Amino acid sequence: MVSALEIFGNKNVTEKISCMLNSGRLSHSFLLYGEKGLGKKTLAKYIAMKLLCSNEKSPCGECFHCRNIINNTHPDVIWAEHSGKTNSIASDTVRKICNDVSIKPNYTKKIFIFGDADIMNSTAQNILLKSVEEPPEYAYYIFTSKAKDTFLPTILSRVVSINVTECSDKECINALSSMNYTQEQIYEAIGCFHGNIGNCIDYLNKGELYTSVEIVKQFNSSILNRDEYELLKVFTQLNGNKDLTKKTLSIIDKHIRDVIAVKISCNTPAGCYFEGAKLLAQRLSIQSCQNMHLDIYNALNDIDSNVNINLIIASLCGNIITNV
Repeated sequence: MVSALEIFGNKNVTEKISCMLNSGRLSHSFLLYGEKGLGKKTLAKYIAMKLLCSNEKSPCGECFHCRNIINNTHPDVIWAEHSGKTNSIASDTVRKICNDVSIKPNYTKKIFIFGDADIMNSTAQNILLKSVEEPPEYAYYIFTSKAKDTFLPTILSRVVSINVTECSDKECINALSSMNYTQEQIYEAIGCFHGNIGNCIDYLNKGELYTSVEIVKQFNSSILNRDEYELLKVFTQLNGNKDLTKKTLSIIDKHIRDVIAVKISCNTPAGCYFEGAKLLAQRLSIQSCQNMHLDIYNALNDIDSNVNINLIIASLCGNIITNV
């Protein structure tokens, strides 16, 4: 285990990288995909450390290369910058990286990390394609994303795609315990976000996910009371914040999935409020839940199409109450 970059779970990732490195058949391009909070950027650093570590047992976490990668100060590990209103990786940024690829590294390898590359558009991806297709021997590329389908098939065919998954509850407990959270806090967070360490931390630090969980609980109560006005009030807490609205609707969708799970006698929760899902299961039919899922899916698509959020939420609340 790396002393200053501890990896919890995801042995499939670390073992795959080690096997490829040991066999001398290491790919020059990787895609780490999975939901937010699973540690994809930490794993990207791990791969960079494996590639550059100067000790035989890598990554050591202590040599010049490892320390600087951990601190984001290594001259040969370049993180693609995000910019603009969408906070994406712009075409101009990709062009600069493509030019930078031709400049030899200060040491042995040069690693380009494209974190949160979900919204890198097709133009930017096409600009990057040749560099990924024919990299110099010293150049490596690491992408992190929530899903694979945001990338062009031509890019996907040239990367090794690795699914990053949740930790076990035990691994998550160990991770959160090392951060000095109390046992009560840890079990509360795991009850909401299970083995997703990043989401647990955001919740415990009263971040956006804490707000989302509170909204899910109020959503649950509004549905039980069949109160459309109360449901509308619940969503006003989002203040028209596009990203937070999308995030919260996605969490509510998982909550509806849990209602279906209860109805078919599956006790493996995916959402953040399983006790509430059990109560809703007594009122809602599976068909009602499927209709709600479709309504939420359509609302998320409308948000991405820049339809007015207040109109979307008003329509969604009316549709949801109709299904109760």
